[in-house]
Amino acid sequence: MKGNDAIGAALAAAIAHVRQELGDPTASVAVVTPSRVNANLARRELAFAGPFIRVAFVTPAQLHAELAEPRLRQLGLQSEPPGWLRATAKRLIEERDDLGPYGLAMRDQGWLPALTAALTALENALVLPADLRAATADPDVEQRASLLAALLEAIDGARAEAGLASPAQIAQAACHSVVESAPVPANTHRACVLLGDARMPRAVSGTMVAYLKRRPVARVDLPHVAELPPAVRGLTAAAPHATSFAVAPLDPKVHLVRTPDPMREVTEAVREVQSAVAEGVPYDRIALVLPDAAEAVTLREALERAGIPATWQTGPALASAPAARFVLHALGLRAGEDSVRAWYELLRLPLLRLRANAGETVARGRGRWRGLLAKCGAYRGSETILAALDAYQAERARGEEDAERLQKDAEAFDSLRTAMRRILGDVPDAEPKPLGRWARELRTFLRTWWPLTPDQRAVDRLLEAWSRSDVGPAMGPHEAHATFSEAFEATVHLRGSLKDAAVRVLSPMQLIGGRFDRVLVTGMNQGRFPRDPSADPILTDALIDAIAADPTDDPGLFRSADRIPLERRRFASIRSAATGTLWCSVPRLDLAGGRPLLPGALVMDLAEATTGERPTFGTFEAALEKRGSRSQTFPADPAHALGSAEHLLARVHQASTRDAALAALADHPRSRRLLRLHRAMGRLAAGERSVDLRPYAGFVQSAPCPGLDGAPLTPRELARLVENPMAFFFTKVLGAYRPAALYEGWLPDVASGRLEREVVLAELTTSEGLAERFVTAFDARFEAQAERAGYDGAETLERVADGIRRRLRSLAEQGPSGGPAVELDGARVAGDLPWTLRGGYARRVGSGLQWIELYDKAVPRPKSKVRPHAALFEASAHATAGDEPSTLEWVGAHEKVEGSLGQHGAAAIEALSAVTALVTEHLYGGFAPSGVRLKSDARGTKWDPELGEASLAEWTEANPEANPVEAGR
Repeated sequence: MKGNDAIGAALAAAIAHVRQELGDPTASVAVVTPSRVNANLARRELAFAGPFIRVAFVTPAQLHAELAEPRLRQLGLQSEPPGWLRATAKRLIEERDDLGPYGLAMRDQGWLPALTAALTALENALVLPADLRAATADPDVEQRASLLAALLEAIDGARAEAGLASPAQIAQAACHSVVESAPVPANTHRACVLLGDARMPRAVSGTMVAYLKRRPVARVDLPHVAELPPAVRGLTAAAPHATSFAVAPLDPKVHLVRTPDPMREVTEAVREVQSAVAEGVPYDRIALVLPDAAEAVTLREALERAGIPATWQTGPALASAPAARFVLHALGLRAGEDSVRAWYELLRLPLLRLRANAGETVARGRGRWRGLLAKCGAYRGSETILAALDAYQAERARGEEDAERLQKDAEAFDSLRTAMRRILGDVPDAEPKPLGRWARELRTFLRTWWPLTPDQRAVDRLLEAWSRSDVGPAMGPHEAHATFSEAFEATVHLRGSLKDAAVRVLSPMQLIGGRFDRVLVTGMNQGRFPRDPSADPILTDALIDAIAADPTDDPGLFRSADRIPLERRRFASIRSAATGTLWCSVPRLDLAGGRPLLPGALVMDLAEATTGERPTFGTFEAALEKRGSRSQTFPADPAHALGSAEHLLARVHQASTRDAALAALADHPRSRRLLRLHRAMGRLAAGERSVDLRPYAGFVQSAPCPGLDGAPLTPRELARLVENPMAFFFTKVLGAYRPAALYEGWLPDVASGRLEREVVLAELTTSEGLAERFVTAFDARFEAQAERAGYDGAETLERVADGIRRRLRSLAEQGPSGGPAVELDGARVAGDLPWTLRGGYARRVGSGLQWIELYDKAVPRPKSKVRPHAALFEASAHATAGDEPSTLEWVGAHEKVEGSLGQHGAAAIEALSAVTALVTEHLYGGFAPSGVRLKSDARGTKWDPELGEASLAEWTEANPEANPVEAGR
């Protein structure tokens, strides 16, 4: 064994050695690595050692495919297209009834990915149906083996019929090319150098054994990795005769840190990257290691916030990319997932090329599309939604009096229908077709409707690989949608190139062949890294043991016991790549489950290797360096901040005086604008004008609060002002409303309660036969709504309809008063307040008033916190007009409650008076001091009479220090 200090030097020595054995200093040499990422990293390390010619970097799978291709071409066989095995297995499971009880269970869609993976593993291990039928350990094993054997036989027959090569035929073709020295590029390499060790399938392993036997072979042994037993059917086991060149182990500085949870762990890792860059470490000498993709999206956001470039060789699934979501959304339209929510999510994608494909006018009224889809009454079915839009437009045209609004609605209706019909015309039709044809049509659709972006290129490459062949069973849109969904979930969304000057985001085994000054590892908890051993749900350990009854001919299938050696190999690969600092994070808490997390066995082993003794959990916890906090959202040192907002907060927190804090705030553009705004607002409240308000004139209307300008409000609008002034400000002053709800899986008008209200208001003209009239009117409207919405859940529909009928009958039994509601026409709420009311919801009951409440939670109870402000304001307006009601009555579906204006009215008018004082000064709660007359809770900002009687002016005068801007000025 010969030692070297660096991977590049060891590779150079190994290449020189095998060329010396051949007696040819320029012989072609293949450096074999487990993956392409390892090959690219090793190529860079060799470049540091000097120039080399005729050195190729390949993977075992690449050599295996290159060797087999010419022989397969001679035999007239082609490679299996992606997705073929899954589609064929699904068709066989559905068509055959002789597969036993497990065959029936496998028809569930959720089992298909696991079944496909099990079949792939068996075929790559060259397990024959006869081997499976010979597995007779117990009845459960026999049933599983019988199912898999039958499927393998049927799949072999389907392959032969389609002219596809099986893994066994590919292995035979590759070995044939090796033995016969076929003129293929892979056979031009006269020697090999092995770097790294990883498990290979039996088919590939057999090819590598035959290939390496005929060539001089050297092996570069990485530190820590070489100390482990050779991987089962790995590169080391394939060439036991190889000459070993060891890379000397380094002694990196180990940092073991404790972070609060996996999300903040990622943030702290990025802070560490930021510190390393500040110390002068190049981006491409830093590696962020993710044991899995659980927090990849959080890491991506943190890196973007910090402005750190990154090359992603592992990360989130391609399904998270906007282009992939667009393809799946569009395909879902044909698969029956064409609900109003699905349509809206598709139409709101920001990069959708609407103007380029549907005309310049198609984006007009786009902001109104959500409301139209929510209120048209449809639920599912593209044609049903389009028909409902037509009907809804006709209804709006008859009921809308504002011509300008009607014109804008008409433009929004037209643009929405145009966009939907144009997209529907380009989405692949629902005709069953092979997977390759689906991929070609989706590729055309994607190129038409999505701009050329990195994620579009990634999706296009995947679809291009699937589109090369039309072999395989025809599948409908639902099955195609499931297939592509699984493919996008299983494909990693790679970003960047290893040629870029960027931080490397890698998986543990991808570090083989590289050297990094900073290696940062996340998720060092038991269960995540290392993962806990678990058996395959189909290829159980018992079944594998029965298949591998002959220990001399183990097919190499993965057992649960193989998990621990694999995890140790993954961590050894990380340690072998660290040259300067190895930073390992151990989160304390699982944020989703709220449970504490234990440190993993691997990080405990590292602590033992560092300190020389095995720590207990207590001593290990005490030795960890604490990083991050759940109670503080920004670092104490501004140098560690990620992004401008954190940097500003850190600077303000670090300031020792108020003047220094204000100076820090004034350095930031956004906070400086807010400071100027609040200073101008303070001057305005003091009766002065300020030019600083001019930049904000276009954002906040200067008109007085609605209702203070003489225009009457409805009782419910005035109640909204008292109960939540800020919500009133957004809706009535700014005109900003909450987006309309898109109900998923149910009738929109029923889910919102709109249908019941319409029935009650329409039929409450008289009290005679009220129950039957309620039910008859409801049935007619309910049936029409179900037809219009395209809802076909008959059983659920009838069950919910029965519940609504019972509630309507119960409401009728409470004896609500018939006749129209008493209208208010500009009546004043109270003599000394400026508010006037219009409309009205109360009905006359003798000399009293009665309100109908469909839901009991809106009915006030003696000890309830529910305050019926709308009814009280309405009753107060009647009293001010000289018609004071003697009693107040609320009728609910199950109870009737009585009260009086004297009992409840004084508190309501007091609350209204307090809010009036605020809104007169253009203060709606969010801008008011929290201690004056308003308090906030989970339901909004509300009047609290217990907070005192001091006016706003008195409070401000008594608390001048409460305005830091004015005090600092």
